[in-house]
Amino acid sequence: MSDCENRLAEMMPEGVKELIIFNKEYKKTICIGRGCGKTIEVWRLEHHLRNKHKVGIAVSREATRLARELGWEERERLRANIPYDGSAPQVGIAVKDGFQCRYCGQYVSTAQEGIQVHWNHVGHGPWKECGAEKVRYQSWDGSYDNGYWLVGDGRKENPGVDLGAGLVTGDEKNECEEADLKEVEDWVVV
Repeated sequence: MSDCENRLAEMMPEGVKELIIFNKEYKKTICIGRGCGKTIEVWRLEHHLRNKHKVGIAVSREATRLARELGWEERERLRANIPYDGSAPQVGIAVKDGFQCRYCGQYVSTAQEGIQVHWNHVGHGPWKECGAEKVRYQSWDGSYDNGYWLVGDGRKENPGVDLGAGLVTGDEKNECEEADLKEVEDWVVV
């Protein structure tokens, strides 16, 4: 972070320092408090701190004022600045389990049934039980509806890398392997 960003992070009031972090690369204000792990738009920060984390009015207003000094206009940019698929997890953002369509690799859902609906809707042919592949994803607001990225180990450095390579496609879908679709808990990188 720049000197200004470091100074603002250090100036955050007690009781908020352990809740709010800043992601300079993507210009995001992130709440890492219990049950969050998502971006909070600066214009909503005071309300969020007061209602979700029971922070006092004066402290939440001061935290919001400091966050505004960064000059990051996030309201229109929640979907903007999404990391590329396969990048390392973003600190403070919850990593969630999901399912990806093995046929096209272009659709992710939080439930295997969502992949089946997608599969039938776009005409991939008869549904195969192994048509869904388990993936891990993150999104700035905690929802896959508003833009998400698949989380990898961060070793992929080219945003143009085809992460669909190796997915079951075309006639290969008939020869698919047994999919491991066990549930795994969500986690947050800190």
